[in-house]
Amino acid sequence: MDAARRLFQSNIMAAAAVIIMNVIGSYVSAIGAGMVCPDWPLCPFPADYHVLIEFLHRVWALVVVATITLSVLRARRVNAVKELRVAKILVYTSLAVVMVQVGLGAIVIFTALLPELVALHQLLAQIILSLQMAAAGISWAATTKHIEKEQITAKS
Repeated sequence: MDAARRLFQSNIMAAAAVIIMNVIGSYVSAIGAGMVCPDWPLCPFPADYHVLIEFLHRVWALVVVATITLSVLRARRVNAVKELRVAKILVYTSLAVVMVQVGLGAIVIFTALLPELVALHQLLAQIILSLQMAAAGISWAATTKHIEKEQITAKS
């Protein structure tokens, strides 16, 4: 059951990384820094505050991809736990959606912040967060259920 607990922990880490990414992305949008780095994925050295924030947004995307990838790797190790099938599907879907999100981020830059694509970019961010939180909830429930079974067995 340690594999399920580790899956829960990585799902929480990924969800936290996505929340931070959403905050950074919203701040980039709010201060009008979306086009200070007109190339993708490159960005000039962050000598200006706006460039620094946009650069942080792009660099933090690597953290998000890394934490979701960690969740996928940990999900592969929980084959014996039937309750975690749905969590595995959610985690795999999250990785697929985050890859689409990275590509969409590039398209948003190349289209000079076309509003419809910016909205879609924000929507995908919320979908990724929802997938990670649902996977975390399922893996937490499976871990808790297993611990309760062990405690009941130990008392008998």
